[in-house]
Amino acid sequence: HPDEEGVFILERGERQSTITQGFAHIGRATIKYTYERPQYVEDPVPLLLVPGYGGIKPAYKDLRNAVVDNGKPAATFWAPRTQEGFASLHPKHFFHPERLLAQSVLAISQDLLNKDGVRNEFEQVDTAGHSMGGPAVVNAGLVHPELFRSVVAVAAAGLDGHTLKDMRDRAPAVFT
Repeated sequence: HPDEEGVFILERGERQSTITQGFAHIGRATIKYTYERPQYVEDPVPLLLVPGYGGIKPAYKDLRNAVVDNGKPAATFWAPRTQEGFASLHPKHFFHPERLLAQSVLAISQDLLNKDGVRNEFEQVDTAGHSMGGPAVVNAGLVHPELFRSVVAVAAAGLDGHTLKDMRDRAPAVFT
């Protein structure tokens, strides 16, 4: 069932963690995410890893695993455009996919806080966005700063000086 959450126990070597398949909602669209919590927690505030436009699932999964192996809960998700519910999204997201990513960050962060925050004593989420995920986390942090303990943009595309027009001007042969 597409809205059914599952909980799994994962063992990697001597380490054990709990993995939850979660679902956050943006209008009629459902954003699937994976939340992993280590058995032994050093920092209870989860890190939401936000993908770029392409998603690159294996890379983010490995990064999530590394964060969890160091005692911090973490969550990953595929870029919404790659998920099954994409057809139900508003057409404006085709022209501004970073807005959809920002809405996904807000929806998943709120879902994590509602489902796990009280039980595990955290009131905010750390977030890191890569590529187009960078502007998404910055925008989410500007709109709802109360949800985030930290906001990090890594190799951010679309921030000042990285618009499609700026890139076209710097590399006209690519954008013909």
